[in-house]
Amino acid sequence: MYDTIKGIIPLANIICKHAFIHPTAKLGEGVFIGNFVVINMGAELEDNVTVTLHSIINHDSLVKKHTFISTRVTTAGNVVIGGKCFIGVASVISDGVHIVDSVWLSPATIVVKDIKNAGHYMSAGVRILSVPTL
Repeated sequence: MYDTIKGIIPLANIICKHAFIHPTAKLGEGVFIGNFVVINMGAELEDNVTVTLHSIINHDSLVKKHTFISTRVTTAGNVVIGGKCFIGVASVISDGVHIVDSVWLSPATIVVKDIKNAGHYMSAGVRILSVPTL
């Protein structure tokens, strides 16, 4: 749909008033930035990117077209997130990591090395421990 209306209808950026965007950051068109988001120095968001509540796109990172960054996602610096990605709630992407196009990260996924193939990724499972009652 985005490609159908691009160039026909002007696409505005929507930036919530409690977001911080560093003056050196670059934004494409049709970008949505939610409250308490930080887009840091030298970061770039291409067209049709959404970054929701309390997320941080750190210095010199690039988020490519049509990507959705969920709530409380944190990227370190120099990260590249490909196009048409979905980054799940509370995911963390380490410094210098590159993620190819069409990647889906489940909630709370920790990425410490490049993702070179499209697909669905999640961190190792969590073991539930019972807590003794006092």
